[in-house]
Amino acid sequence: MSGSYRLADDPLFTGGCLATDAAVFEALFNTVVAAGGGEIILPGGDIVLEQTVFLKNPSPSPKVRIVGLGAGCTRFLNSAGTQAMFWVGDDTDATYTRYITFEGFSLATTVAQTDNDAGFFLRNTSDITFKDVFADGFRNGWSFGVGAPSTNNSVYSHLHNCGGNSSGPCTVAMIRLGSGGILTIDGGAHRWNASGGHQFLRQDNVSWNWDGLYVYGQFFEHFSKYLVAVGKGLVNVDWAGGQMDRADIFFQAEASAGGSNRGWKIHDNDILGFPCTFDGNGVPIKNGAIGILTGVGQSSDPRAIENIMVTNNRFDGLSDVCIYAANGEILATENTMVNCANWGGGAPCGGALIRLGQGRAKIQGNTGYRPNNPYGESYRVGVRCDGPAHPRRKVDADNDWYDYGDRPVLGTP
Repeated sequence: MSGSYRLADDPLFTGGCLATDAAVFEALFNTVVAAGGGEIILPGGDIVLEQTVFLKNPSPSPKVRIVGLGAGCTRFLNSAGTQAMFWVGDDTDATYTRYITFEGFSLATTVAQTDNDAGFFLRNTSDITFKDVFADGFRNGWSFGVGAPSTNNSVYSHLHNCGGNSSGPCTVAMIRLGSGGILTIDGGAHRWNASGGHQFLRQDNVSWNWDGLYVYGQFFEHFSKYLVAVGKGLVNVDWAGGQMDRADIFFQAEASAGGSNRGWKIHDNDILGFPCTFDGNGVPIKNGAIGILTGVGQSSDPRAIENIMVTNNRFDGLSDVCIYAANGEILATENTMVNCANWGGGAPCGGALIRLGQGRAKIQGNTGYRPNNPYGESYRVGVRCDGPAHPRRKVDADNDWYDYGDRPVLGTP
């Protein structure tokens, strides 16, 4: 990098006293780009953004690092609910905006955010990195290629040691995926925390898909859903080594018409539901529900859901089914299912630990049991197979189902 520039040294910087700091910050960024790159050092305290900060790093894209004193120590504040705080890149550019690193600060809302805006809105970008960045109280913290006019709009993005929270129901996700690929989320998160009614990550663009999502070692609390793919599709997903605590549906794959969700591997996670509680009459209260849901509400086109691998996860305390593969292809191996299907036969999925529709399936080496309840209470069957026998639907004999109230397998695989 060519040098360091301190935002506080700019004579026009107000330090939050007047709402002009977005323009000052943007001008300093352009100065650094013109100088061949460098580092912008942010002061501590609050920096009020009176408008969207537009950051464009055209070819040959020098490296720019924007660094604060740490999440919570340096905070950017919005001044309107209809404000995207940082708009990175420009669709009119012939080349991607590249090599910007955001590090060590928070975004916070002083005005409630609307559904149409974001903390970081990325368009026509590549090699953008976020380190130790926290989105505090946001409806949508990050948008990658959302509403893009062409394929592969936002590529090679990385969230490391990042986090975010929200306080209540929301109609947009914390992270939105549109057109593009390769988003990696890793490191030790500050926290990903919600209070129900807010999805964590969603791909719903019906024109373009997202190719490459890699989520490692993250810890979540009470999002309504953690991964939702109901657009053109998510291709190549590796989600591993974390903990998800409470949700209505943890993973949902339902491609739109002509789309495809394929090449998913969900493995080595703790997928934890709500505790099963009862009202004064002993009737179960319907809390958390489904672990993995694929192919519901779409055609039986086998190309829409392909190669969904669910391996070595621990499902614990889910009120309904651990895996419901209504259509497409599912391979579930070596998972442990403890105290799940708590609603029993009255649950939407009928008290099964795994429910299979008319799609390709291989169910092998899984174990389900209820250590804390009387034999046969609530959960009725290990695997429920809907419809006639399917030539590519197989439930192996090495699955071990304990404490079921009816039978290990209902229906004909």
